[in-house]
Amino acid sequence: TGEVVAAAAYANRLDRFDGSGNFVDSFGKRDTHGHLFNQMKGIIVSSEQNLVLVSDWMDHKIRRFDLQGQFLGTLDAWIEDQHMLDGSALPADFHTNPESTMWPVKEDQAFPGAMDLDSSGNIWLIRGSMHYDDDPRQEADWLVRNFSTSGEFIGGFGNKYFPRNARMRGIAVDDRTDEIYIANTMRHSVMKFRSDGTLLWESGTKGEGEQEFNFPTGMTIDADAGRVYVVDSYNNRIQVLDLDGNFIE
Repeated sequence: TGEVVAAAAYANRLDRFDGSGNFVDSFGKRDTHGHLFNQMKGIIVSSEQNLVLVSDWMDHKIRRFDLQGQFLGTLDAWIEDQHMLDGSALPADFHTNPESTMWPVKEDQAFPGAMDLDSSGNIWLIRGSMHYDDDPRQEADWLVRNFSTSGEFIGGFGNKYFPRNARMRGIAVDDRTDEIYIANTMRHSVMKFRSDGTLLWESGTKGEGEQEFNFPTGMTIDADAGRVYVVDSYNNRIQVLDLDGNFIE
């Protein structure tokens, strides 16, 4: 339809515009119930699924709507069944045992961030809360996570170059190959992964020149044109890379 749905994060509302940029309507405010928001960090609009998904960062939920704005419910953005590094199940007292040195509700504080859909219509998102090097859980550093649109956890991955404070602000999925592009904001780079977490390439360092970034954030892909568009936030520009990470403009 050409309609634009924008997440006005700190106003805690969604704004809708027609294809010519004319305001249509908006809804939402700061709250924790129903279709109301508490700092949005990501949005997906899927015409195929008649679905709008919004990551509600401070409420640790993904909120679901149809394209007409009708509220359809929420999804939790955390991993239900976690494991220790040796593959065994998490002990029942893990979150309350002082020897685990983990916060009692640490995994509940999932902070869902930027999101995109893969070829199967599943959600890939960045978890926005930090992790610790001594965390004994296999999934602790899985800052990139995959869920179905009904909320079922599918998988995820980490990487040694992901910042411990989890400040990665952009994700885009090539829905032809399911390859995943990440804006590693604190590392001032763009990274490309297979869906199993294999790193294919990393492009960029901190700077103001071509193929240099200063806190990259939002991303999108035009796979048919072979282009990756990256919001280079502190350089006040958008950089365009090809699908191999080379600078175009």
